[in-house]
Amino acid sequence: MPWDGIASVSAGEFHHNPAVFISLRDLGVVIAQLPQSGQQVMRHLRANLQWIGVPIMLMTSQYGMDLPVLMAALERYIADPSARTELSRKQLAQALG
Repeated sequence: MPWDGIASVSAGEFHHNPAVFISLRDLGVVIAQLPQSGQQVMRHLRANLQWIGVPIMLMTSQYGMDLPVLMAALERYIADPSARTELSRKQLAQALG
């Protein structure tokens, strides 16, 4: 999913777990890594939209991240496309290195 395909992000809870809710400009911006999975991915996004109101939900506990930290990062990368260069594999390897 391209960064520019994100319409908005919001913080909240799902079953008492911190979560990020991601709205998309268009479901078509999501491209499955395996082309044969495209229809399954679209069904999943539509089901999420129907059940939770957004196509993508991330429960931060699954990734070992604090909700405020993840929200700040997402908001920054959405608002400032030039900041996304930090996410390149080379930049991440140097930062962790």
